[in-house]
Amino acid sequence: VSRPAESFDQVALNRARSLFARALETPGGLRIETIHAFCARILRRFPLEAGISPGFNELDEDAADELWRECLRSTLERTALEQSDAFKTVSDAAGGRGVDYLLDQLRPKRVALQRFQRELQRSGESAETAIQRTLGIGGETPETVVQKAMESEFPRRQILSAIAEIQAAVNPAPDKDKNSKKFAATLQNVIEMSDLERAFEAYLRCLAGSKRDWSLKSNPYSGKRLAQGLTAELFRRKLDAGQAEGSEISRMRRADAGYRTARTAQQTIALAQIGLPVVAAYQSAKRRQGGLDFDDLIDTTRSLFVEKAAADWVLYKLDGGLSHILLDEAQDTSPDQWQLINAIAAEFDAGQGASDSRDLRTKFVVGDPKQSIYSFQGADQAAFMQERGRFASAANSDGASAQFPDMTMSFRSTPEVLAFVDAVRAIAPLDSADLDRPSARAETIKRHEAKRSDQTGRVELWPLTMPQQIDASEAWDAPVDHLSVDDPPRRLALQIAEEVSSMLARGEAVWQEGPNREWYKRPMTPGDILILVRRRSTLFKTLIASLEAYNLPVAGADRLLLNDSLAVQD
Repeated sequence: VSRPAESFDQVALNRARSLFARALETPGGLRIETIHAFCARILRRFPLEAGISPGFNELDEDAADELWRECLRSTLERTALEQSDAFKTVSDAAGGRGVDYLLDQLRPKRVALQRFQRELQRSGESAETAIQRTLGIGGETPETVVQKAMESEFPRRQILSAIAEIQAAVNPAPDKDKNSKKFAATLQNVIEMSDLERAFEAYLRCLAGSKRDWSLKSNPYSGKRLAQGLTAELFRRKLDAGQAEGSEISRMRRADAGYRTARTAQQTIALAQIGLPVVAAYQSAKRRQGGLDFDDLIDTTRSLFVEKAAADWVLYKLDGGLSHILLDEAQDTSPDQWQLINAIAAEFDAGQGASDSRDLRTKFVVGDPKQSIYSFQGADQAAFMQERGRFASAANSDGASAQFPDMTMSFRSTPEVLAFVDAVRAIAPLDSADLDRPSARAETIKRHEAKRSDQTGRVELWPLTMPQQIDASEAWDAPVDHLSVDDPPRRLALQIAEEVSSMLARGEAVWQEGPNREWYKRPMTPGDILILVRRRSTLFKTLIASLEAYNLPVAGADRLLLNDSLAVQD
């Protein structure tokens, strides 16, 4: 929030100027760096205490990717022969994406997997037992769940009686209750199936619905004559006042959950059997090279601050040269990163250094959960809110003050856009954590104000572009990378290009700040338009082609993958 110039007296202005000069003249300059750069600097200062090579080298993403690929190639062939069943399970789970795709998902979780392996070594427990215990299934497998559901607990006689009841109810009116007739036919088919797995899947589709969501809006049968009786007792899904769920609906709902859990356990165990050797090979390859990737920098520094015997000594040495901690984009800080930050912050208030410090020592954290985009790298909004409370508690217990200014003023956006963000935030959770239950959510919502309050904006929501039924015969003549005119990405790209062309033709206005800092409206130009996409997919390429088809100047791709070019491949 801006303050009027007359509210600053000369003393305050002089102090502000001196602070700026002190910042500029700080020996070595102010330390403004990414958390990975900070960790690298700490590890180079204390390599022996951290247990790493003093001459370690930092692996960038490209180098780490290449090393990971080498480990995959060298490990997978041997593992496929030694763990053939696990390899088949992982392959089936991966589908057309390939085993490599699933194994690549392990790399960002590598640090957690290493801790898991260390815990197994300490406890002597196998990975299979630990995973089954965590999921609470004992030794159950998908096969045993199916066998139990379709043989030992399957109420064959009752279902046969229900089929007869349905047939008797629909026979007087052969043209009605087609749904019930189809239901009875499916039940009969399930009973006659010899393949238990197929019977289980058919029975679940029959009872849970095509979406397998166990919808409470309808029953799998229809007709008033079946509202009471054995069929309703077994298969009632839509509950009116005082009615109980059908016994078979309840039983198969439990079986469905058990099957999913057992399947998850089976796939997780197989992925661990295939993936853990790859992770171990990757770690060994890095050790041989004396290399640390980005995750290693964080985990090794965290371990140095929290777990190593020399932690107190290292923090003591660091504490003498630190007066302030400034943490930006804190919403994207992972729990491991919070641990090392907290270790430094705790040292501020510990021992003799806390009382001997001449300067006020501060912790300044900026973060907005709504802007968090790095959950795939471990960003956790529940942890963010917990740390917010922890900082406040630590300050209050030490007699200091914790301030939480509401930075609700936006200098970039318009009232309409900010109102839309606030409206979405009021009803949509940030994630599934308890942090976002409605009562807690109401406490974290801050209504935004626009500095540009007199400038109008607009938010448009377009309907989803859904696939359309097309003639499959096109595939015989079309190239393999051909996009049909009815393909959703192509239709959406054409819609966007047409809208942009219309906006320019209509001369729609945009706001422009003049030399005197006064804002005025002018007709938009192509350079005023920015189109953002989540990834450089088919839509991205098609969008550029569609804009060019409308003779609209476009900057084109901001990144080119050379290996995707046919000329480079040749």
